[in-house]
This record gives sequence, structure tokens and C-alpha cells, in this order.
Amino acid sequence: MRTALIIFCILLYTSFSHAQEHEYTEIIQIDLSKIEDYVYKKTTGKARAIQKLPNFVLEDTTGEMKDFYKFIKGKKIVLLTFMRADCENSQYEYPNIEKNYQKYKNKGFDVFAIMEYTNADHLDEFLMTYFPSVTLTLGTRTKEDEDIRFLTDHYRLRKSLGDTRKWGTPFSFLIIDGDLQNVWYVGGEFNPGDLENFLKKNL
Repeated sequence: MRTALIIFCILLYTSFSHAQEHEYTEIIQIDLSKIEDYVYKKTTGKARAIQKLPNFVLEDTTGEMKDFYKFIKGKKIVLLTFMRADCENSQYEYPNIEKNYQKYKNKGFDVFAIMEYTNADHLDEFLMTYFPSVTLTLGTRTKEDEDIRFLTDHYRLRKSLGDTRKWGTPFSFLIIDGDLQNVWYVGGEFNPGDLENFLKKNL
């Protein structure tokens, strides 16, 4: 009995000690024309600003191509969010995004989600768990490959904004009235209630 109790305590401690912590982050407004491009500086030694969010033309989970610049036209607020299917923080965050999408989609809110560093098995598991109804596109479809990570716009944007995480998901931008230069960003999960409060204030 004592041995069983000791084993149980060890397993319980291990599960808690390895549990993923939340990465709650404030919503911060930035002017991308004043943000130095991290990757450009690293590769050329010269400084230049990012200027604005880049376009993303990606396949969604139904096989249809989605153009981010076309997607945001005519919409009051768009959430551009980078996730990774097997990232626990992305899994924590998605239900919050889905809830707010369902509540505010008829008031001008939409979501353009990009799954980065996600293989087919992890994507299928995510889809079967969360049944996302937002526009979910496919970015880098690979396992954790260091060389691939450095080539993504997701990496360029988050490193330019000082994100020190290895994989950096979730990572999100809020765009109002299609303005790709003056945006709000969150370098992790939204603080509880922050996304809804932002939508209530700006829709």
C-alpha cells in the first residue's frame, strides 16, 4: 500500500511539474513602419523597417486558396493568428477565439488562422478536437525543423517584435479597417477577457 502511494505521488508531481503554463500577454498597439526587420538585419547587416503585415496566400483545410489581403477587405476587425496544432498554448487559446468569433462574426469580426510547423497527424487531431469554424490555413507543414522555422514570416515578425520563445505560438495581430501598418499584437495567449473587451470597444 505504501509503495503504491509513493508511486502515485511521484506520478502526480511529475504531471504537475511538466504541465504547460499559460503565456498570457497584453494587447499592444504598434506602428510596423517603425519596427526594425530582424531577419533582414541578420542577413544583410543593414536596417530597414517591416512597414506592414505581409500577404499570406495559403491553402485552407478544404483545399481552397485564401488570400489574406483580399480576406480583410470590408471587415471591421480581423484577427490574424499563428498557431501550432500540437502546441498546448495554442490549444488553450483556440476555444477563446472560437467563442468570440461566434459571438461577433455578424458585427464585422473575422479570423484568419495560420497553422505553422504542423504535420498532418497533428492537424487532424486538432480539427477533430476543436472543430474550428474560422478560416484555418496551412503554413509550414513540417515537423520541428530548425531550418524551416527561420524562413517563415511568422518568425520574422515575432523576432522583430522581441519574442524570445523558440516556436512562438500562439502569436496574433488585430487589424482594424484593413490598416496593415498600425496594428495590435499579442505575443502569446490573450489575457482572459481581453479579446472580447477589445471587440466590444472597437466594433
